[in-house]
Amino acid sequence: MPSMIGDIFADNMVAGVFVVGLILEIFLPKDPKRYES
Repeated sequence: MPSMIGDIFADNMVAGVFVVGLILEIFLPKDPKRYES
């Protein structure tokens, strides 16, 4: 794990989770049905 990401988690867990969420949104295939409830 890059030290920058480790620093984000160490300093601000919410920011770290948000960054991971963005990365997953970028790299995972989009599924429009997932947003329909």
